[in-house]
Amino acid sequence: MRGVLVLAFAGGLGLAASAQVAPVRPPRSAPPPLPSTLERVDAVVTDQRGHPITDLKAEDFSIVEDGNTTPVVTATFSAAAGDQSSAPVLPVSSRGDEENESSREGARVFAIFLDEYHIAPGPEADHAREIAAGLLRSLGPRDLAVVVKPLDSLLTLRLTHDRDELLRAVESFDGRKGDYTPKNDFEKNYLTAAPSRNESVRSQIVASALDALTTHVGGLRPGRKTLLVVSEGFMRPPRRRDAPLPSVESILSTANRSGVSIYAIDPQALAADPNDPVDADAAAARDVLRTLTSETDGRFIFEPAEI
Repeated sequence: MRGVLVLAFAGGLGLAASAQVAPVRPPRSAPPPLPSTLERVDAVVTDQRGHPITDLKAEDFSIVEDGNTTPVVTATFSAAAGDQSSAPVLPVSSRGDEENESSREGARVFAIFLDEYHIAPGPEADHAREIAAGLLRSLGPRDLAVVVKPLDSLLTLRLTHDRDELLRAVESFDGRKGDYTPKNDFEKNYLTAAPSRNESVRSQIVASALDALTTHVGGLRPGRKTLLVVSEGFMRPPRRRDAPLPSVESILSTANRSGVSIYAIDPQALAADPNDPVDADAAAARDVLRTLTSETDGRFIFEPAEI
């Protein structure tokens, strides 16, 4: 993970969520007085070789939205190495612990969503476990993470430093794409014998879980948080006027409002021959992942050369 420049500026959350960072020439005049309220946005700035530029100042940036420019008040480089602080790593057992630990120097926040409903068993599920475990093993001791699957309780989400706990959650994952055998009373009540209805319900469960997970991690420390979605893609949940439910749009709104970048990896595409044809349903399902990533400054990875 590259370091980021954390920029502070005056403005509302809407501006911070959709701001574009652009280099500008340093002004000759004195800087404006420090406003009473500041918003933060992070930016990865690299040279032509992809190396991070670490010595930029506030006057080298401006925040531009809808043609309106807001000056940057301060710019601070954050290495985000995950293990720079000598302070002890404390256990996390409450929301307060999450907030305190995520705010410590060098801490980063990661969430991994393993979409068992839309990953086939076998090689695809093996790839999914390898991807998630690889990310977890690369984290620093101060980094916080959580692993979530569609049927996990969203009321007890808790990030942790405990890599063994996280790896056990990954190891217990298995793909269930195309398998509609109920695993609990919830699925017995909400999944039917009609495959088309099953897929609609499953897509809604996934969208609701992603919305809740984005809300949870987004409410932690200011700055960028990372959500990795491991999935072969899912269909957009149908809109319901009688009972509005979380949707792709609500996930995007929550993510952009709270600084969550969504990354997605399709394990089926990584295991397949790139010359194999992709049917219309699979393409539409992947397009949902592409939308989630492109609209949150993340990345959709579906070719082996990309990882």
